[in-house]
Amino acid sequence: MKQALVGGTKVWERDIASGGTDWYTSSPRDLAPYLSSWTGTLASRLHQAKGVANHRVLVRFDDIQPTGCHIADPGFESTGGWAFTRDNGPVFGGIHISDPAYSSTVHSAVAAAYAS
Repeated sequence: MKQALVGGTKVWERDIASGGTDWYTSSPRDLAPYLSSWTGTLASRLHQAKGVANHRVLVRFDDIQPTGCHIADPGFESTGGWAFTRDNGPVFGGIHISDPAYSSTVHSAVAAAYAS
């Protein structure tokens, strides 16, 4: 199951086996009832509801688009403010920050290496 939680309360859930891993397919959710003084902690979670050993899943989170509230760094462009955790199971994961200059940096490095 892919889930969204605010302050530890599940506010959205979809089955990845039938709905896939895309998050953009969901309908909007009003989070105001789950906030305290318009503040809350947002968590995206994968949860194994049934014990399935042969189902691999690839999930990425990027560009959360809030309506009516503010999320610090909704595009996951820095490592501050977001954390990756796991509590059980064979999960491999991490935080990957895209470098907007990556292509030109790699191109320059390769060009310099072959310039001689």
